[in-house]
Amino acid sequence: MSEQTRPLSIKILCIIGFIGIGLSALGILFGIAQYEMMAEALAEQGASSWYVENFVAIGIFFSIVGLISYLGLWQMKKWGAYTYFGMTTASQIITIEAGIWQIFSLILPAIIIFFAFKNLSKMT
Repeated sequence: MSEQTRPLSIKILCIIGFIGIGLSALGILFGIAQYEMMAEALAEQGASSWYVENFVAIGIFFSIVGLISYLGLWQMKKWGAYTYFGMTTASQIITIEAGIWQIFSLILPAIIIFFAFKNLSKMT
């Protein structure tokens, strides 16, 4: 898809998403470097033990899936929207199960899902 036919909302959200993925990568590196401190902080927040033990792997997984979904959205592919929706649903379930879910974790994903599905008819 050419740059001219990509809706501005998708451009903006993808650029924010790519920046977010870069920041997530830095966060993962920090989590690896400061694993004990991060694990302790998560435990203090009330996170379940399985989440505390696996937060780096979970972060890596969702960063990779997020990158893939943003690439799909950037290319105006329906699978990008569906992948992002599935990733968001899975991450919400995981944080609920881990005991660290917050209502604010839905704001940006809901906006992205809204615009992705609003433009779904323009995607291939």
